Amino acid sequence: MRQLTFLLIIGMVLTSSCQALLESALDCVSEALLINLEAEEDPSNSRKYIFRLGYSGDKTIEEITYDFADGNDLATTSTIIDHTYSLTGEYIITAKIDLKQGSGSCTLEETVTILVQ
Repeated sequence: MRQLTFLLIIGMVLTSSCQALLESALDCVSEALLINLEAEEDPSNSRKYIFRLGYSGDKTIEEITYDFADGNDLATTSTIIDHTYSLTGEYIITAKIDLKQGSGSCTLEETVTILVQ
């Protein structure tokens, strides 16, 4: 009887832990749908781009790390930034977004491709 009670308690703890992890993972997946990264060429400089990260969720943006694919990156909390490229070419820009709410957190990625001329 003691063994059965012990096994039931262990099963309940594991189920609760797994459910919390699953809910956290599903929450991160749904947050990814609320992010959008856009790039716009500066009208006065064809090598300068303005990047806008849109996020319509309710979590706090802890940090955004932009990888400009030219050897430069930027860690910030700003959702609107600019970057000037020294060389022409196609670049795939990646923004890694760290979100936090309470004790939970997610890191998501969004990309955009530009052609610098």
